[in-house]
Amino acid sequence: MEISIGFGSLNSALRALIFGSLLLLMTAIYRDDDDSGSHYIHPRHAMQHG
Repeated sequence: MEISIGFGSLNSALRALIFGSLLLLMTAIYRDDDDSGSHYIHPRHAMQHG
């Protein structure tokens, strides 16, 4: 149920933007966890230390 081609391209661009920002956020959290060693514990890190 697409309204127009423009809407379709906008939707894909929006999806890409959301995905990109989400990926950036995840890498930022991961990097922060690696550096400060920290408040946010990854299951992988917990397994390594445990």
